[in-house]
Amino acid sequence: MKNSKNREENSNSSAVIKGLIKLIFNFLNHLIKDWENKFSSKGYRELSQKYDVIEKKVFKDIKDLNTKIEKLTTRIFWLNLLAAVMFCCVIIELILIIQMG
Repeated sequence: MKNSKNREENSNSSAVIKGLIKLIFNFLNHLIKDWENKFSSKGYRELSQKYDVIEKKVFKDIKDLNTKIEKLTTRIFWLNLLAAVMFCCVIIELILIIQMG
């Protein structure tokens, strides 16, 4: 009974150890591939070109968004000003109607 229990524990622990070792080697394999891709000149050039294109697009989009935000804030300002003037006109008209009535 004790022998079978020890065997089960050993087999369970050995399966876990085997899984961990396999995981470590897979991780190392991915690290090596990433390292090779990172420092290969062709891959590095391609990645830097892609990054430059993406960076230019992002900066262009940010600039466009800033201009659109500025235009929108000016429109909102003028609409609020117009609404305030119209509200004042309505109040003045109401005061005049009440005085004449």
